[in-house]
Amino acid sequence: MGSTFRLTTKLLPLFAGCYLAQGFSLMGPAESWQTADLGYSPPGVQTFAQEGDVGFPVALGEEFRVNIPVITYGFDQSFLEYFGVEGVKAVDAAFKAFNDLAPVSNFSSDLTEFPKATARVNFTAQRLSLLDVKSITMGLIIEQLGLAAPERFVWTLRQRNEDNGFQMFNVISRNYDPVTLRATPYVNDSLYTYLVRPFVRNGAIVYWDAQEISLDAAEPNVSLAAYAGMNVPTIDGRVGRQIAWTSYGSYYTGLTRDDAGGLRYLYHPENRNVEVLPALVGPLSTTPVTKLGSSSGGSGNWAPFTGTGFANGNTNAPGGGVTIINQGVRPGLDKIQFMRVDMDPLLSQFTRPLVFRYTDTVMTNGVTRTQRVEKQLARPDIVLTMGDLGTWPAPFAPYPWIYGRGKEYNLLGSINGISGNTFDAQGPGLVEFNTGGLFLFNRAAGGRINLGSGTTEQDSTTTFVWGSFDGSTNAPVVYPAGRLTLRDLERVALSGN
Repeated sequence: MGSTFRLTTKLLPLFAGCYLAQGFSLMGPAESWQTADLGYSPPGVQTFAQEGDVGFPVALGEEFRVNIPVITYGFDQSFLEYFGVEGVKAVDAAFKAFNDLAPVSNFSSDLTEFPKATARVNFTAQRLSLLDVKSITMGLIIEQLGLAAPERFVWTLRQRNEDNGFQMFNVISRNYDPVTLRATPYVNDSLYTYLVRPFVRNGAIVYWDAQEISLDAAEPNVSLAAYAGMNVPTIDGRVGRQIAWTSYGSYYTGLTRDDAGGLRYLYHPENRNVEVLPALVGPLSTTPVTKLGSSSGGSGNWAPFTGTGFANGNTNAPGGGVTIINQGVRPGLDKIQFMRVDMDPLLSQFTRPLVFRYTDTVMTNGVTRTQRVEKQLARPDIVLTMGDLGTWPAPFAPYPWIYGRGKEYNLLGSINGISGNTFDAQGPGLVEFNTGGLFLFNRAAGGRINLGSGTTEQDSTTTFVWGSFDGSTNAPVVYPAGRLTLRDLERVALSGN
């Protein structure tokens, strides 16, 4: 591990006296024991996305996080044509929910300013099979920031041994209380136990899992992180109906308490990890740049510019001469700002490179230093796009996948592990957006499913339809923009299909 600071030693006195029952899970690349037969991205499972899991639960101190204070996002032509102005507004609102957060160091000790439950249901949207663009985008954002679904990893399998057909399991927890930083069976005050069971298809075991079951008499409080991260089905129907692919009409009003607690752990300035600069970050350009904005965008230490080229000598890019500190101990950013940047919608890139300049804080040889650096982009960090992602393969019904997403991990190798032996720790590390960073929405929505030969339109059921809705009395917005109307959907619903 390369984390030089444990929040248990410095932050715990600050939070003393708080007795909360909540938890968060951290995401990173797979360790060698996280195999498909133990439920980590298992094959042949009905999931939200074709790629299944993009990360796996990691131990405390081995987290992967973003270490650049500004993340850009933009829309390509396919998204704009399908969703139109209202879809862009919905996505902007999703990013705004994160931009409006205070610096994590300003969160209260008990996090009570955040609700334990933010999932709601719009019953009109539910009846019309609508999925909320804003809520799904929010789930994808929090996943990219480094949080996994805690409801899935409260309990998880570490090892399965077999002796003449007798099964033996090692069950661990990868869910942590943001105050005590101990493993916890709670998420947002909802208590979970587990049942170890096989997932069987056509008489054969596909994978095993320690599947969570809520012991609460009331409806469990479900985190935002679970909305994108619950890719393996749960046997607890009260949890599944809130976050499953059939959770039509569900929407989130914001982050829950455990979502906020996970972000506080990851990005608190007192959580210092050995890190390198992202691959596209280097010293300031020597060529002239044109200022696009000011440093008042919320993070307090950045300003966007346009320009070309890095200064000669960038240690992360070709050249030589100017020295910057690449590897060192870096604090959590405290505040991350998302910034919308418009690009050529047909080319999915900027008409000229976009440069972000910010102040990097790094400790090296026991001395804290600051250095001005910049990140040069040819395209936004996150591109929102549209495509035909296809449907589930046999033996499942051909239901369309909902979305796709990209994530690229920057493994630090022997920097934060023990090189040359079997120690399996890989983090801390970075989440990069250089080649990933896609929020890909499936345009193959609004179809119908027929089960069985000889069935008709009257026998069919509708698949999901993209929409925007909330708890107000406003009618839901349905997509694609200008082609599908609310009346069209109501006519289908009222016909009983």
